[in-house]
Amino acid sequence: MDWESILSIGLPIVLYHLVMAYVLGTSNKVVQPDASGKIRLRLHKVYYWIGCFSIAFGAIPTTLFLVDGDFTGEWWVLLVFLGFGALGWICIMWYNNHQVCFDEDKMEVTNWRGEKRIMYWHQIKKAKFQSVQSYIVFDDTINTVKVNTYLMGIAAFLAKMEQKTKWTAKKLKIPFVE
Repeated sequence: MDWESILSIGLPIVLYHLVMAYVLGTSNKVVQPDASGKIRLRLHKVYYWIGCFSIAFGAIPTTLFLVDGDFTGEWWVLLVFLGFGALGWICIMWYNNHQVCFDEDKMEVTNWRGEKRIMYWHQIKKAKFQSVQSYIVFDDTINTVKVNTYLMGIAAFLAKMEQKTKWTAKKLKIPFVE
């Protein structure tokens, strides 16, 4: 195996683990309440930059492909690059919109599409951790909300969850929480 093969396989793996270690390191970030007493958690800026990179990775080759005008059997390449652009757009929407605000009484969760749902701590009937998506899913009698565990300051949210509900991070088997 030559160095080019080693780098093409190893470099993305190393970069992924470095970025994830950095993002997970911000999960214990101390987040201060705003004037109304609510704590607001957001995704790390890394998600915005990953989205921008994906859009650029999709847009630049797509533009070159369209300018070239040689479409002989290479439509699948165009679809792959458009797919990267679409995933980048979703990642940026996720960064811009997904947030969790919580206080002593309730949590307000805004999903990646900007849809807001309010759930009161005392009304939560069910909680589970989805390890593949890294979400904590809460259900009450009406709503279901998903809270991303990569939010900056998630440790404060988990502490409030443990204080206000019968669930703990340990019971939900959230792997990176002490």
